[in-house]
Amino acid sequence: MFVPLEFSIIPVAVLISQLGLSNTIFGVILAESGGGSVMLVMLFAGFFSQIPKELEESATIDGSGFFRTFASIMLPLSKPIIGSAVIMQIVWTWNSFLTPLVLTLSNPSIRPLSVGLYAFRGENVVDWTGIAAGATISILPIIIIFLILQRYFIEGISGAVKG
Repeated sequence: MFVPLEFSIIPVAVLISQLGLSNTIFGVILAESGGGSVMLVMLFAGFFSQIPKELEESATIDGSGFFRTFASIMLPLSKPIIGSAVIMQIVWTWNSFLTPLVLTLSNPSIRPLSVGLYAFRGENVVDWTGIAAGATISILPIIIIFLILQRYFIEGISGAVKG
């Protein structure tokens, strides 16, 4: 269940190549969106296990089916955990290094910022000012997304369902 990304990078690269998306930005996006974040699955499982069963049972007694119960009760209650998951997935994808590096080895022009910062490190010299400037610029979108979704993130981590 907990398989590190490093173990799956070769099959992902082969699959992207077989799909004809090698050295394209769409291949990198597809590989990053496939994720398989076990952490997020565990976060959702922990959140939904805190929701009282009485809510679901009362909806069933009122004649609600599974999908209506989920859409009208469970989904509105899960806004905090969805916000937390969105923030975490965006941050992990934005900071991803290995997958974009492997998938863009022969086409440096489509490399994302995290991989592009690696170019400031030479064989004998490191451009620390360039790396610092790039890191400052790269953190701005994450800060903006966090500020927009901050309420959901705090509620999702602390637990929004009161028992």
